[in-house]
Amino acid sequence: MKVALSPAIVAAVAVFALRGVSRAQQVPEQSAPTSQAAVDSMTTTAAVHSPFGVRAGGAFAPRSDLSGGGGVARDSWTAAARVRVPLANNLFATAGASYTGAFYQFSGEPRIGGSDHPWSQVDKVTVSTGLLARIDARWSAFGGFRVNASAETGADWGESFTYGGVAGATYRFSDRLSLGLGIVAHSRLEEGALVFPFPVFTYVPPVDHDRWRLFCSASGIGGALGENGAGVAAGVAYAATPKLTLAAGLSGLGLVNDFRLSPGAPVPGGVVRDHFTQLMVEADWRPLAGLSTAAFIGVDLPGKLDVLSRDGSTAYSSDFTATPVVGVTIEYRF
Repeated sequence: MKVALSPAIVAAVAVFALRGVSRAQQVPEQSAPTSQAAVDSMTTTAAVHSPFGVRAGGAFAPRSDLSGGGGVARDSWTAAARVRVPLANNLFATAGASYTGAFYQFSGEPRIGGSDHPWSQVDKVTVSTGLLARIDARWSAFGGFRVNASAETGADWGESFTYGGVAGATYRFSDRLSLGLGIVAHSRLEEGALVFPFPVFTYVPPVDHDRWRLFCSASGIGGALGENGAGVAAGVAYAATPKLTLAAGLSGLGLVNDFRLSPGAPVPGGVVRDHFTQLMVEADWRPLAGLSTAAFIGVDLPGKLDVLSRDGSTAYSSDFTATPVVGVTIEYRF
């Protein structure tokens, strides 16, 4: 179960992290500022010729069981807009904003804070920025910053803000291989910041006309699509045709999601937090210039749900079982 905007919302993160890589395969490597194309797709030729974009999507996850009893199903809907422009030669900037609404249907007797229906709707607003610079023919650097506000309907928005950033550098060994290191830092509600390093790489094996790409990158911070999580994505993408790309991988590695509860919740003004990883498969189809649509299916792997009181103490804790996730997205770049 992903009760902090996880299955439905973060499923979108997994898809867009994978899509950043798949889009990078649509242009020659030498046309990009860096071969580290997995980072928010800011390096693609499309990023230069399509500086604006709008996106909408939805996802659904059926019931996931809680070890403490009961279970929950969720669906969510997201709308987002972004701008992505060159600031100077080999320097790109992005800015984006998004809204996501998530809806929860509890069943059984979860008894979270003494209630079988502890919350139903959660709203999340995010504003993000990002930079990507090519230092020379080999070195590139990237960075991003994000502000989130995530709260149950009726909660105090002023107490629902978290902040995150990512920074790192990559070295291009060849047109096929780039390696690097990044670090993510992200604040959490009622607890200290989460900080962890992660590897960055892209590799194009010399097989099948260079249609395959392996990648690992930051997902969810900075860039046009960085509004939903502070995790790491790793996987493989395959350019089946010029208009169809398939991708699969793990997303949400190291990710923690928070949202603030309302004063009328079973844990008044508390915080819901979950820890999770997702396994995702996506088909990204681009029927027209600037238009892309994707269908994805995946699994929220087993994880942990915590509900914290305002003083940071644990009011409820439960493991949750794996559950499938399905969804669609559509994006138009112009």
